[in-house]
Amino acid sequence: MRTAYKLATVLLAAGLIGCMQPQPGAKAAHVNAKLVDRTEEMSNDFAYASGADMSKAPMTIELSASTVPAGEVVFDVSNAEADMEHEMVVSPLPANGAPLPFNSAKETVDQRAAGKVSEVEHIKPGTSKQLDVRLKPGKYIVYCNLPYHFTSGMWSVLTVTG
Repeated sequence: MRTAYKLATVLLAAGLIGCMQPQPGAKAAHVNAKLVDRTEEMSNDFAYASGADMSKAPMTIELSASTVPAGEVVFDVSNAEADMEHEMVVSPLPANGAPLPFNSAKETVDQRAAGKVSEVEHIKPGTSKQLDVRLKPGKYIVYCNLPYHFTSGMWSVLTVTG
């Protein structure tokens, strides 16, 4: 009897897990992420949760969608800058709206402490790269983590729905 119960439990769990997986042939969500420098000035008071007027940030990441379904997400990341390399990191957003862990000596986010999910590095000026990542429901922040870029406003929030 115990064996039959265990077998039924395993089969039920496998069935439920199968329901949570993307269905075969399900399309990945596509998000265009444009890395933009608006000015030559590197002002540094525009980090996430700073409360600053983000319309005045000298750098930004423009996402084509602010919400996507959970599962496979494909970011087409383009560097619109003429002479500056960028990168794009994906990390979960702190649930309580707290700032990301920041290393002021390096002027970058501590990616490990922030729970980095994935990243694409060395995006040369005028070029594009692709980043494929599987995301669970929640809020994520995408940001450039080169020195001073995050605090110059080069970040955006992405909501992933269940």
